[in-house]
Amino acid sequence: MNQQRGTTVEPEDGCGCKVERVAEQYELSRIDEVLVSRWLGEGSERYSLRRLETHFNERVLESAMAETPIPMLDGDVTHLHERLCDGSVSAGQRAETENYLKRAGVNVERVRNDFVSHQTIHTHLRECLGATRDRTADPESRVEKADKTVLSLQNRMRLVTEETVERLKRADVVTLDSFDVYVDTTVVCGECDRSLSFPELLDRGNCRCQTDGRSADSPSVERQRNGEKAGYVE
Repeated sequence: MNQQRGTTVEPEDGCGCKVERVAEQYELSRIDEVLVSRWLGEGSERYSLRRLETHFNERVLESAMAETPIPMLDGDVTHLHERLCDGSVSAGQRAETENYLKRAGVNVERVRNDFVSHQTIHTHLRECLGATRDRTADPESRVEKADKTVLSLQNRMRLVTEETVERLKRADVVTLDSFDVYVDTTVVCGECDRSLSFPELLDRGNCRCQTDGRSADSPSVERQRNGEKAGYVE
């Protein structure tokens, strides 16, 4: 497939990748056009791959909710998606959201399995749609490099922790039949004390208080607003 910088080449036949399969299953109309346009910044700001991932997965969730009795208000899908996927959400809050969706008839497990990663979005854009960006003027290259750097450190920390726990098990210092190690990096805003995962910070480019105003989007006000609107959070 011939590719030109900053352009797209339409494939003659369907590519058959996960993005295409999921888009067809959930009837996401014009999703390829939207993904390419926003990635290239045609007529608007450029979207990062992680932001495109969020957009695509929110469309999937919205489609899955369309046939349920859940009242759809502005911001509901975004809020529910964050509750399902945001690493800063507690296990209890995530379980509460899952139960809320299940009671309404959403197959949460299937929907989550149909979510795609930003890497999958990138592959679809480049290999299936032939889209490219000029990396010499692309700030996303710095974002990708930063993401890989921190991810590499997290993986190293995970491996060191696993090896340490194994040594402690062999020395009978700790007792575990099996275990998993998870390493996440959280950034806390010094202005509003909001916690963001490192990938979320890369995706947003700032804390919400920088754009929405601290008082309007403080954690306590947000919890009150969401609780009144959705009726399923504390």
